[in-house]
Amino acid sequence: MAKTNTREALEAALEDIEHYIATGIEAIGNLIQVDTKEKKVRCKWPIEKVREINKYVILFSSYEKLLKNIVEAFEKTEYLVSLDQKKMDCIIEKINEILKYRTAIESQLVFPHFKYLSHLWTSLLLSLSHLAELNRLKEQLDEYVSEEIKENFRKLLKITEVRRKVVKKELLTTFGELMERTNKAHPVMTSLQKVTLNFQNYCALSLALTNGLLTPALLTKKLCEDSKFRFGFANIEYAKYAERYFEDFIHTLKTAIYTSVDLILLFGLADVILQKDFVDERKKRRGKQVSASGTQTEMVVVNDLTPSNRINVAWNKWDFHRETIHLAYIRKLQTHAQQTALSFGTMNAQNESLPFGHRTN
Repeated sequence: MAKTNTREALEAALEDIEHYIATGIEAIGNLIQVDTKEKKVRCKWPIEKVREINKYVILFSSYEKLLKNIVEAFEKTEYLVSLDQKKMDCIIEKINEILKYRTAIESQLVFPHFKYLSHLWTSLLLSLSHLAELNRLKEQLDEYVSEEIKENFRKLLKITEVRRKVVKKELLTTFGELMERTNKAHPVMTSLQKVTLNFQNYCALSLALTNGLLTPALLTKKLCEDSKFRFGFANIEYAKYAERYFEDFIHTLKTAIYTSVDLILLFGLADVILQKDFVDERKKRRGKQVSASGTQTEMVVVNDLTPSNRINVAWNKWDFHRETIHLAYIRKLQTHAQQTALSFGTMNAQNESLPFGHRTN
């Protein structure tokens, strides 16, 4: 019963949120039109106003992605529960068969079945607990997409639809102006090869030109022959334009994505950026260590006797001074190491030769 209720709740939530996403994307598509022939974007409402709808769409899309993860985990756990139930039914049937025709039961014959039954019961309890946790996670997730948020979204769509019909003159902006606005930022960018699959659900050209507005993609296309990565586009004309001006397109697209925290989270690029920041920070620290060691007066001590550079014609007394300190310090380390080894060797020899109770302190 609990499994059935959880499954129905998940399916209803997915269906509901998909409706909100489709409605929001459709509204954005009605307000924004990209003209690849004239290289202009026609807006029936200012882009900054359209971004309010876009924020709701990103929120709903992120919710949908997390909800699908919960559904996937639920289906796996549900399968494990059904498998454990089948195993338990089989073991119980086997035990009943053993007990049916026997008056005296040997412990070695029946107890292993009870032991295995207890393991299955423990596994079943863990799986059911996992289902309960998934249900609790879904309830916590629902708090971020409450009925109040959905109601505000519906009101925004109604207001936008009314004003769109009132506005008669469209706002025209060229591709060059839009790209220039987007490319003013210089975020930390990596490859788009690791974006999630939902990236292909949105038109990449519209996303690049409008600095992050999500419009539906009706087809996918590879823009590079040596790459398997596919971009989503609203139609074939958009894809041809992006292929013709690929360098400008890909740079603007990456800038639009990596300057938006919402899009980074939506397309699953947070871990990629954190990894890049970690690698860059480690390189900076190594560079600082190398530069700091190069400014020391004495030479860096290494565990070898590097021969003097006889070819260097600029040899002076300070070079000789540094080389002398270098060799003396290495000799000191070697002497200390030898004395330590000898002293420990003496101690070990005494421990082995003297009888028990006559060891020296």
